[in-house]
Amino acid sequence: MDINDLIKPSGNNQDLLWDTFRYEQILEETEEDLLKDLEYYNKKLKLLGSAGTTLDISIATVYKAHIKSIKRLLDVINKIKKHGLDGSRQLNIFHE
Repeated sequence: MDINDLIKPSGNNQDLLWDTFRYEQILEETEEDLLKDLEYYNKKLKLLGSAGTTLDISIATVYKAHIKSIKRLLDVINKIKKHGLDGSRQLNIFHE
């Protein structure tokens, strides 16, 4: 018997492995996109400097809200990674 036959996952297990792989890939891509967005808004906020006009204050407020949301989403992704993707731990990552 070939060694690959011994270690090859069965149909259902193979599907689960592919689902996990795709899930991890989506998490990684989402994290990369969020980090790029975070960098973008931090640069924009820095370029804005001290907000003097009402428009500047409004834009700074929007940028800060985006930064806060991005950091929260990155925290959720990190909690998912920390606790694994197999679902063995029931963790309410959105309300911790």
